[in-house]
Amino acid sequence: ARGDFHPVFSLSQMSSEAAARPSSSTARPAKRPDAMPFFYNRGSKPDELRVLLVSSPKGMLRNVNRLVEKLSNESANVDLILLCGSIANLGPDDAKTPALFSESEADMSAVISSLENIQCRVAYVAGEKDPCTTYPKPPN
Repeated sequence: ARGDFHPVFSLSQMSSEAAARPSSSTARPAKRPDAMPFFYNRGSKPDELRVLLVSSPKGMLRNVNRLVEKLSNESANVDLILLCGSIANLGPDDAKTPALFSESEADMSAVISSLENIQCRVAYVAGEKDPCTTYPKPPN
């Protein structure tokens, strides 16, 4: 499903949308897969994976939209976008104000949604100025 990106998977494990997450005892080193996953090779060369790294946009949606427009106009082939935080710009005092906290969640969602318009997978890592609700949940 869109939005499921697990970096512990090898490309061959990700090629099946129904693949179960491997346990640590079954994890093997990644091999070159025969069939690439559905998000791979969206027009790039067969042996390439084109990754776009976007770092610390800090809620600058206008700049993100300009990037998306430029890549769309150039018909750039991007297979994966890695988005590194801080994606929003939530200050320590702002986190205590519900309206500002909610606004930063909306800013983060808008940045991710804009990047998804490039029509590829987007994986993100929340940063220190991102809402705590966007951090991964610790395993039980």
